[in-house]
Amino acid sequence: MIAEEVKQLDNIPPRIIQRLARDAEAIVSAPVLEFSPLLTDSDLIEIVMLGCQSSSLTALARRKNLGSEVSLAIATTEDEQAVPMLLTNASADLTEETLTAIVETAETHPGWHSPLAGRGGLGLKLIRNMARYISETTLNKLIENNVLVDEALENELRASIAARVAEQEEADDATRLLEQQDADREKAQKMLDKGELTASALTAAAKNEEREFLVQALSLISEADATDVRRLLNAKDPKLAVSIAWQCKMGMAFAAAIQAHIMKLPEKSQLAAKNGEYPLSEDEMAWSLEMLGIV
Repeated sequence: MIAEEVKQLDNIPPRIIQRLARDAEAIVSAPVLEFSPLLTDSDLIEIVMLGCQSSSLTALARRKNLGSEVSLAIATTEDEQAVPMLLTNASADLTEETLTAIVETAETHPGWHSPLAGRGGLGLKLIRNMARYISETTLNKLIENNVLVDEALENELRASIAARVAEQEEADDATRLLEQQDADREKAQKMLDKGELTASALTAAAKNEEREFLVQALSLISEADATDVRRLLNAKDPKLAVSIAWQCKMGMAFAAAIQAHIMKLPEKSQLAAKNGEYPLSEDEMAWSLEMLGIV
């Protein structure tokens, strides 16, 4: 109550304001930090350096006509609430040093991106730097608020963001693929340990087009590298389908399922069983697999 009453007064003992401003409770310090005319920039910088609650720091960031050194002190705290508030404070003096400090650390603070883009007055170097991590939506806001962005620079920034997004999507796809491979490997290993990697189980997996599971399962059974098995299944060669079925003792029903559902071979290109047996000699099948490093 006292803090609220005296927050804008300039005729009370400074020691009272100093004590209120440094109070550990934000409900006491915040009103004084935001409004008191008795606090100098030196006082405010000292308070920031000593540390205070985020809500108190955010109140200070709202202060009218905030000096450049105080603004820099707030920026260097990297506070999730105070820095965006500082950016939206139109009366705060944000020097190039302060804006650079914010831009360079904003990549890991998504909540800063929009208020930073809306600040305006950013130099070309800072704008290009921001393009490393902002979204296209934030870029639109950045363009609206910064007159230095002409058509050529806009095209450059959009191309940069599009390339980054595509690269990130590719990286995410690769991560998901590795996670799927690990999961399928674990599943195949558990089934192998239980004696469940049977011809019928793998034939069903082939018909369900569980490609990566088959890669891992056949790798475990044949003791071949999964990369080599993956190349075999991607080869669209009916001889290789028959050969891996023979190597893993899975039979021609499994070989037929691989040809039809994994290799997607037309029926006329598929190799069928001969009198219920493999249609290739053992030497042919061994040679086919040896070419891929599987035997």
